[in-house]
Amino acid sequence: MSAPILTISIVHFNTSELTQHCIQSALKILDSSSLAKLCEISMVDNKSEVEDYKKLEGFVKNLNRDDVFIYRNCVNSGFGLGCMLSLNKSAAEYIAFINSDTFFKEDCFTPLIDFMRVNPSAGAITPQHMDGEGNAIRSYSHFDTF
Repeated sequence: MSAPILTISIVHFNTSELTQHCIQSALKILDSSSLAKLCEISMVDNKSEVEDYKKLEGFVKNLNRDDVFIYRNCVNSGFGLGCMLSLNKSAAEYIAFINSDTFFKEDCFTPLIDFMRVNPSAGAITPQHMDGEGNAIRSYSHFDTF
């Protein structure tokens, strides 16, 4: 694979089944989009229980794809540092930080990348998040106090 355009970074901690569903839904979207063969999925396991990590590791091996990676962290470093660890392995132009409980119903990556290309001064962007019933939920929040 040439240098990827997009790295999907997923931090996993004892959520192997959710993470598998997340990866399957992302691959289904990506493989049928203009981004096919231009993306990679980089997961960091944040020192999950051994059995949970082994489930996810086996799932990744069974995918038999060179664009899906899993790295085992020696400590639970949290979501932020876990994302940064996956970036150490990435050469992509764009990075999507994804929670392991995310499920993709449609291609949100192509329009987001298109927006970023047209608006180079934009530093970050997010799609509209939906709950399990399809209702829009806030993608961010502000803290009222410290």
